[in-house]
Amino acid sequence: MTIEKLGLQSLGVIEGDWTGESGLNAIRNLPEGAAPLAVIASNDLVATGVVRGALERGWTVPGDLYVTGWDDLDSSALQVPSITTVSLDYQRLGSRSVQRLVAALRGEPAPAPEGGLQRIIWRESTGDFLSAKTPQGKD
Repeated sequence: MTIEKLGLQSLGVIEGDWTGESGLNAIRNLPEGAAPLAVIASNDLVATGVVRGALERGWTVPGDLYVTGWDDLDSSALQVPSITTVSLDYQRLGSRSVQRLVAALRGEPAPAPEGGLQRIIWRESTGDFLSAKTPQGKD
């Protein structure tokens, strides 16, 4: 696991319901002294709640905590700090899915995928932490 390879300890996966309140409660319910380094939220709404919870606890984002979401909601670029997120190309995903379905129905092998469907959009909630870890800040 990547976390172990980096010499880090996971605080585990916290179940939630995809809302900002879920992210907020996840951070509020962490024990004192169990400050995470980073949170990878299931979507940008949860990430927004995580940021709110971190600020309530007196943590800085980024700084004490690095947060990333998923979905690239328009609002994620506008909040402070803006949320680093993963954008998914839904049009290409749909096209690939139909191609795979048609191939399966015809008894043909699935077509080889062409490039990735996800792209990281680096924003303020991860600060310089991740850009310092990758060549010239590129994903």
